[in-house]
Amino acid sequence: MSYYDRTPRGGVRRFAPPASGGSPFPWAHDHSPERAPVVRDLNDGAIPVPELTGPLHIRSSNGLSTERIPTHVPPRDMPHAHLTRKSTYVQEDAKLEGATFYGVDDNEYKKLNNSAMMFQGFLPESIVQGDERIHITPCTSQPYRWVCYLVMTASDGKKFAGTGAFTSMISGKGGLILTAGHNLYMHTHGGYVKYLDIYPGLDGRSAPLGAYRVYPTHFRVSQNYVNNKIASEDYGAILLPASYVDYNQDEFGFGYSIIDDVNLLNQVTSLAGYPNDKPIGSLHLGGGRVQAVSDRRIFYDTDTAKGQSGSPVWMWNRHHFVLVGIHLKGVPEEGGYNSARRITKDLVAQVQQWTREIKQ
Repeated sequence: MSYYDRTPRGGVRRFAPPASGGSPFPWAHDHSPERAPVVRDLNDGAIPVPELTGPLHIRSSNGLSTERIPTHVPPRDMPHAHLTRKSTYVQEDAKLEGATFYGVDDNEYKKLNNSAMMFQGFLPESIVQGDERIHITPCTSQPYRWVCYLVMTASDGKKFAGTGAFTSMISGKGGLILTAGHNLYMHTHGGYVKYLDIYPGLDGRSAPLGAYRVYPTHFRVSQNYVNNKIASEDYGAILLPASYVDYNQDEFGFGYSIIDDVNLLNQVTSLAGYPNDKPIGSLHLGGGRVQAVSDRRIFYDTDTAKGQSGSPVWMWNRHHFVLVGIHLKGVPEEGGYNSARRITKDLVAQVQQWTREIKQ
């Protein structure tokens, strides 16, 4: 597997991780004050991702054809009347405050074998240098009304919280939400969650776009994550039932762009979600530059915390808010960067297949 970074003169170089097993990122050993990250809990480094072989973007690792997957889809929004008539107020503390924030056990990642694309030795979400996140209120404008607070009730009855985002990714499929797979399938809590409650654009206790409950019949998780705990396949999708007519009439939410390594590296990205180190139900926005890329991951210096797993990572591209990743976790101490599952053609093909399976 190769990685890319920018040279001092603005060019791009390709390099492989050292044979010694150290960090593949050359900047990881720069301990200058402006580079040194502040992170929580140190652990092992990363292992390289195997190089892909064969034609790219034709047949994906999940066996689905990607030949007709577009590389750019614009965002879509709903009429303002639809966005306001479901307004509600979350009166019961338990509905929000009864949820803890689920973080994947780092030991699960260490147990993964190296026969598939993955990284090991993940950190919990981290603050890189000073905390630069901004509290967003109200949350009724684009793109913040597309971001959802998720409260999951696991099979063992425990409650957890996370983040998701609406997307216009699949033509003709409204009510589509992307999130981290570990928000929907919890290996240490009985597998698929019993149900989850969705609060689009939640602002404290104000739920201006309503609240919705979804059961396993209406969400999916990558089988590579469910069966093998492959970290780079830690993503899932939710499709709201037909009874939630405001959200499934048309596509709604972030568009997406599939961007090559060279053009993605060093670009400014934004991330918004519901972190556990801030007041419950408060949406926070962060931003940073893409520091490294691999076939299925993006690494950036944006500040995050638990509860933001599943958050949208987006860019302003072609005058559109477009997804480039789904936030998952922090990364090893060698770089101190946070990371996302990159939006790729095989991910889009998988989500497209799921939307065909789910009966709204």
